[in-house]
Amino acid sequence: GRHLLPSPDGGIAPIRTSKTFHWRRQLQSVQRLRDRFSSETLHYLCPGANTGFLRGKLAVEDAYDQIAAIETAAL
Repeated sequence: GRHLLPSPDGGIAPIRTSKTFHWRRQLQSVQRLRDRFSSETLHYLCPGANTGFLRGKLAVEDAYDQIAAIETAAL
């Protein structure tokens, strides 16, 4: 999940900026997490950046459900 970051709305998303050079890798990471885990096996995601958007929490809860909701084709 290192390519997924907390977003301002409290969810998680792959973040693309002008400095992003590994966008395809970020999207592949989302798919790999979906393939490897399930809602029973992935409960939390601990991001390494944008942690201010967690609003005092240490991890993103319901991580698999949030990953499953990311529409990579729309990105």
